[in-house]
Amino acid sequence: MNERYMDWDDVATQRLVIKIASERLEIPPPQVMARMSALAALIPQLGNRFETIMMDVLVDLIRDPDHTAEIIVTLALMLPGADVEKIVTTNPRIVTQLTVGELQRRIAVLEDLAENSSATLTGPLKDVGRLCSREPRILNVDDLSRVLADVERLIPKKNPVDTFFGNPGVFLNMEDQGMYSSAERGSDYD
Repeated sequence: MNERYMDWDDVATQRLVIKIASERLEIPPPQVMARMSALAALIPQLGNRFETIMMDVLVDLIRDPDHTAEIIVTLALMLPGADVEKIVTTNPRIVTQLTVGELQRRIAVLEDLAENSSATLTGPLKDVGRLCSREPRILNVDDLSRVLADVERLIPKKNPVDTFFGNPGVFLNMEDQGMYSSAERGSDYD
């Protein structure tokens, strides 16, 4: 069949995604479909984006289904007030780039900062689950002390933790935001 005359639809797109993922993971297409279905059962919003998500990210998400499920369960247990679906959908690399221990450490640091901050942090700002739901990329930050030092340098007369928690996205660098230079984009852009 000549691709030029083929009517491109969602089914064709899905078949292409499955074929590419199958080749990259070196597993048969039915196994790719089963892993994608399992992931969609855990995070339904992500299941709606399989055809548009970067192939590298999708392959990483379905490479190790047990790890993916463990990260999602850890998020749900450690951040009971969080919208885990939104966190993973907005920031899928958190599932693929962090170990469970590293995720637990980052959440614990955020909780410690929220608990030991000034009295001006109250309600939703003190709730780390809500904070992570509002700005999922905050979990990408490996060294919060560096970010807080930057906040203190930029706004010296304000409490850096309160300022950061009030609007964390403003203070995240490009890497923490998930933005990479064109040289670091991955094999999807070769």
